[in-house]
Amino acid sequence: MKVLRNPLFVASVALFLSACTKSENESPETLLPKENAIATVASVLEIDSTAINTQALINKDWKYYEYYTNYNTTAPKLVYKDGKTPVSLDLKPIKVRYNSNGTYSETTAAGTTLNGTYDLSNLGKQLNIHINGVTFSSRIWPANDVLKWNAIDGGNYGIMMPVLPVTDQTKTLAQMLTANKWKYDMCFWNYSLATSDIVYMINKIFTNPLQNTTEQYFPDGTWTDISSSNPTQTGTWSLNGNKVTITVGPTSVTHTITILRTGQLEMLLDPIVGSGRGGVYSKFIPAN
Repeated sequence: MKVLRNPLFVASVALFLSACTKSENESPETLLPKENAIATVASVLEIDSTAINTQALINKDWKYYEYYTNYNTTAPKLVYKDGKTPVSLDLKPIKVRYNSNGTYSETTAAGTTLNGTYDLSNLGKQLNIHINGVTFSSRIWPANDVLKWNAIDGGNYGIMMPVLPVTDQTKTLAQMLTANKWKYDMCFWNYSLATSDIVYMINKIFTNPLQNTTEQYFPDGTWTDISSSNPTQTGTWSLNGNKVTITVGPTSVTHTITILRTGQLEMLLDPIVGSGRGGVYSKFIPAN
């Protein structure tokens, strides 16, 4: 997947409460995900159909939702996310399009247009973009209007969509929160910085063991956090605008909901005095 060919993007071209044990005497800081020194890299399910992947790619204007560096290591970094400030790379102006005739076009951050061609290889798992005699290759996973790619010759990883997600305005936040039991998709620390740390990613990398943790908001205002490695935690939750406050014993933490719609919940933990994590941002998907 190509981004830009100027110096700023040349490297790219090679283009919530946690499962911690909590007690009634714990501070908000101790309710955050705790770091584990062991990182695990798991395999990713691949799509191997050229016809299906081609159909998923073509005739859409793809925009960046998230962009990562060092993805193939145990210390991946988030350098761009739609709606996040600050960011290390401003990819918001970029838009790419794959046409059914095999041509490719990209609107760059500078507002110029790059044109080329593309093809799929390796049974549709690899996307090759050809511009001015140079080929940029990536492994791809396109599905349901989401394009995920990982550069073949580097650690860059991108998530692109033709329509970027926003909160569903046709339902109340309470209706959507209580509609599912939620499990972690990703968790970031230092979210207030331009470059943020990924401490958990489903099926990929985790320094934080959140893969067996679920949270559930019940219509009666109660809340549970269930983990295979820690006792079940129970408390209450309340909404004030787009802020959800969770209370366990005498301790409360508040998250700002940034996206909530069917199948997706994202929230930013409000600052906690004394926390050295620079902001905790969590992404959830339905567990049921």
